[in-house]
Amino acid sequence: MRAATAFGIACAGFGIWMLTKYFLRPTIARAKISPPEVSVSTEEPKVGEEFSVTCQQRFKGAADVKGITLSLVFRETAVHGSGRSTKVLTDDEIIHEFKHPGRRYDVGEVFQDRRTLRIPEGAMHTFIARYNKLQWFVKVRVEMAGWPDLEENYEIRVLPEIVR
Repeated sequence: MRAATAFGIACAGFGIWMLTKYFLRPTIARAKISPPEVSVSTEEPKVGEEFSVTCQQRFKGAADVKGITLSLVFRETAVHGSGRSTKVLTDDEIIHEFKHPGRRYDVGEVFQDRRTLRIPEGAMHTFIARYNKLQWFVKVRVEMAGWPDLEENYEIRVLPEIVR
């Protein structure tokens, strides 16, 4: 009976952690700032190709921002095992990263950044299969003093063609 109770408590704790991390924290952060608006010049860049990324962040309320980071991330996900012993392993590799220093933003203010990024020559294109995924993301992270951080990933599809 004690094992079942301990298991139930562990499951409830895990559920509360998941709810907090993936729902409550972003919802609280969005009370201060809107979701980032990210646009890319090329929806499906090729391996070795340059593309532009524009990011806008609107502030709904005054916020002391500790920093804003814009990153190009290559993510590899692998699923191992089956049934009850399935493990999902994820590895993120930051290809480009631009950090903006913190400052105070007032109500209605907009942060804006435009960057030219390149999918590295020799990099792998986007690939999605049942047990493996190779994906590319533009990641925006806004760190705020006294508030949860806001982190959003915007997937881009890299084509299996090489630019020369």
